[in-house]
Amino acid sequence: MIANDEVSIRRKSKKRDDSRQVREFNPAAESKDDAKPDLTPPAEKRAVGGHSGTPRGNNRQYRAAARGKLSGKQVAGIVAGLLAVHFIIAVSSVRHKSPTWDESYHVTRGYTYWKTGDFRMAPAHPPLSSLWATNPLVAVPANMPPYDQQNWYQSDIFSYGLQFFYVMGNDIKKILQRSRSMMAVMSVFLGLVIFLWSRCIFGDTGGILSCLLYAFSPTMLAHCRLVTTDLFVAVFYLSALAATWAVLRRMTILTLLASGFGFAALFLSKLTAFFVLPILALLILIRILSKESLHVQVPKFNKELTRQPEKLLACTIILAINFVIVYGSIWAAYGFRFDAFKHNVVGKEQLLMAFDRDSGFDPWDYQYGEKSRVKPVLEFCRKYELFPELYLYSIATAAKVSASRASFLDGKHSLTGFRAFFPKCFLYKTPLPLMAILLCALWATFLGWRRAASAAKERAMGMGGQLLSGLYRTAPLWLLLGSYWVLMLCMNLNIGHRHILPTYPPMFVLAGGAIGLVRHPSRVLKPIVPILAGMMVIAALSIYPHYLAYFNWIAGGPGNGYRHLVDSSLDWGQDIDNLRGWLDKNARGETAYFAFFGSGPPRFFNVPAYALPYESFAYNGRQSIGTGALGPGIYCISATHLQQVYRPGIQEWTTKKEDIYWRFLPHMREFEDVPPDDEATLLKRLQEREPEFPWLFQRFQEVRFAKLCAYLRDQPYDDHVGYSILIYRLDADELNDALYVDKRKPSRPAPSE
Repeated sequence: MIANDEVSIRRKSKKRDDSRQVREFNPAAESKDDAKPDLTPPAEKRAVGGHSGTPRGNNRQYRAAARGKLSGKQVAGIVAGLLAVHFIIAVSSVRHKSPTWDESYHVTRGYTYWKTGDFRMAPAHPPLSSLWATNPLVAVPANMPPYDQQNWYQSDIFSYGLQFFYVMGNDIKKILQRSRSMMAVMSVFLGLVIFLWSRCIFGDTGGILSCLLYAFSPTMLAHCRLVTTDLFVAVFYLSALAATWAVLRRMTILTLLASGFGFAALFLSKLTAFFVLPILALLILIRILSKESLHVQVPKFNKELTRQPEKLLACTIILAINFVIVYGSIWAAYGFRFDAFKHNVVGKEQLLMAFDRDSGFDPWDYQYGEKSRVKPVLEFCRKYELFPELYLYSIATAAKVSASRASFLDGKHSLTGFRAFFPKCFLYKTPLPLMAILLCALWATFLGWRRAASAAKERAMGMGGQLLSGLYRTAPLWLLLGSYWVLMLCMNLNIGHRHILPTYPPMFVLAGGAIGLVRHPSRVLKPIVPILAGMMVIAALSIYPHYLAYFNWIAGGPGNGYRHLVDSSLDWGQDIDNLRGWLDKNARGETAYFAFFGSGPPRFFNVPAYALPYESFAYNGRQSIGTGALGPGIYCISATHLQQVYRPGIQEWTTKKEDIYWRFLPHMREFEDVPPDDEATLLKRLQEREPEFPWLFQRFQEVRFAKLCAYLRDQPYDDHVGYSILIYRLDADELNDALYVDKRKPSRPAPSE
């Protein structure tokens, strides 16, 4: 009898140990594990607390120490440290970076919003990100361009922004430093949301893993420090869905407000917010059909809703409250005013029409075009003033801009995009350790489900039930990933990796599941994830501070990135200041030429080089018309210009383009003896020719520059500045091969001796 009792006790003990082992390994373990019964052996308790009874002091802390787990304070300290490092890297890495193409516009419009209350400077985006970034600038004295000018009346944020940055004498470095720091603060908030969501699913260590991957992600570090809309849409897609999933499970005043204002911030960040609506509909459908109850806990009402009609009614109320909050927030952001114009209104105001401001078209008709699907809806809203005028106009502008845009991928050009563009962006610019950790998370989840399904408690549910349970708990993340990728694959606007930024936060959350391999009893599996996480940190630190130029080994590293992607995926005008430093150090008296892809006038940056093919922007009343002669020297070419992305008609060098060049050349020979620094002689000779000749000369320079770039694309560069500006040293023979060898004629073999 005694022997039978001992066998029974041993079986129960083994069963309890197996259950504990399953729970510790299962990557879907809830953070509530800390509150489960203490299974620590008495000997371990004595070692920690001094006796076999209840440990002295904080019971949870002693239980965590006994089980080898982190205490709450330790977890908070680790997360705070990771996010602090993330903030420091983001802010410090951008200190010596020039304004990127879009930043001058976003900063200028935010500053005008705060100073004037006029929202005319909003061509294609809602104002939240600009208002947030420029909030610290309200107390900073700045010289605003005059309001009594055509750029203000025509809502020309492009020209007005260039004046604010480069003409009015403002300290743009200080302005950018403060604005970019505000964006980094928002990035810290996103990291916290990622940690909390991952912790709820995978426990403390899973949350820490997700936070670490986010903090050292080159993709997030590249864009979290720039004043654009991209970070904001990533932040509020994730946080709005997190709050919505919370309110659909437990409806309280706090979760209602978090959900409502999360969606309000999303709709005021970027107009891709409208694609969250199908995700929201699917989440509501999942909650109504699930067996899990919906707990409603509001003043004077506290009940668990289990029946589908009850949950449908609760979800309808949640939707109604969210709509009221979003609708009211949109009106509040625009000052509860329908009219776009408020400051210095003289009666000749006009909304921005992209680059055709003098076309004579009505701005609304210009944005609609001939075939517009949004026109009936927007015109109805305009007629009854259902939304602020600028919000509606931003929708029309975004619809037009996204229909067609020059794009580049792997040496090819298109005006309607590539279906493979965003998948290849992910493939080229996502660190390989992160990809491996995501695979580890899937592997760990599978092993955890299989082990849990074999346990007695979970046997009735089986593998299929475990799978459905795991998918249910992570449904918002999968829906966000799937829906946003479908949207991106259907987009014609293929200009940058940044447009899939909202897909990375849910991946970081799901990557926390890889912590299951660390909990696995196998000594072989335990170190895999820590090693990969360490490689992720190394990848981030090795590319510092050039995070925009990060490319993984599949793309050949950052040095070969320009062969695959350009524009905001690599070269966004961020290194022009560093180019000046490189030339000061390395030019050694050589003649230098440069082609700069950026929004600012080259003369502002005092780069000691001649502009190619000519200067697009005037500065202080001066604008170079180009150069007559191109001689040996240093050629500094932005990657985007090297690939000729925004040169209509001459992106790809063909036999037809070669023929055009050689027809031009005889008429331009007389200008090739004019030194590049003798603009006066060049201008005098051009004025002596027929009136249309200056335009022909400008076109010749574009074609000549395209031929030069076609030659340079086949040559290895000699150096680079931040990987975005490529440096070539050309001697007389190389320049002759580039410009004066007829590519239409097949090369002749050398005569035999």
